Amino acid sequence: MPDGGGGTRNACSVSSPSATFGDRAFVPVIREEAKAMIADRETWHVPDVETLFVQRKVSGTALLAARLKAKVDVRGLAAAAVGGEAILPRQGEVAGAA
Repeated sequence: MPDGGGGTRNACSVSSPSATFGDRAFVPVIREEAKAMIADRETWHVPDVETLFVQRKVSGTALLAARLKAKVDVRGLAAAAVGGEAILPRQGEVAGAA
């Protein structure tokens, strides 16, 4: 994403282990980048019902996280969900304990 200085930046920094949902600085950047997609009507289509359902759940969760100003290790959770590295237990917790 453009950073205004000729370089690029990510909404979720690689150096940061968590996404800060309370920081909405990325919204204007995404809005600007979306203009090209919006202008290209060839990319417009109605997704299938399952995709719409998942999109609503993800969007609702992101909106709640933004309202709570949550800091979430999104990369770690995604890696664990697809069989990557395991989620590390919180300090004082035992891995695998219920």
